[in-house]
Amino acid sequence: MQRTIHTIKLVCLASEGYQKSVVCLLQQLGKTLSLIDSKCWLEGEFKCTDAIIILVLPEKNLMVDKIVKAMLATLNSRYLVIFFPLLTDEISPILNACSDCCRWPCDSFELAFRLDRLLSKHSTSLDLNKIDMETVAWKNLNLIGQSSVFLDT
Repeated sequence: MQRTIHTIKLVCLASEGYQKSVVCLLQQLGKTLSLIDSKCWLEGEFKCTDAIIILVLPEKNLMVDKIVKAMLATLNSRYLVIFFPLLTDEISPILNACSDCCRWPCDSFELAFRLDRLLSKHSTSLDLNKIDMETVAWKNLNLIGQSSVFLDT
């Protein structure tokens, strides 16, 4: 079985020193990175769907509404938000919009665990174009996907 290589996008709103340390740790883990310009990302100019994105929040001058809006503009993307301990009260809207988060600094084991979890969710996501007719019939009967019994479990 061939292993899929996922390029992880990195949006760093923190200082350059923090970006270097995050990049260094990710490279040690053997991850393939693509750096995204933070200004383009904040302005909604970065159009990418179904991506794994690491978002490093700034140390101060947090623009919560602008960050959440930019996150929601990248459809079906999964975010790992890295934040600094002093920001915990301010960032709850951002944490509600992300798939996972961790404090910085974090060790390589925690970062690897969180990324692997996101990557496994990413690779097993449901492709609606590949649903067979039998599944559609079951769904139309409310036996899967939308039934109250299904939603309650």
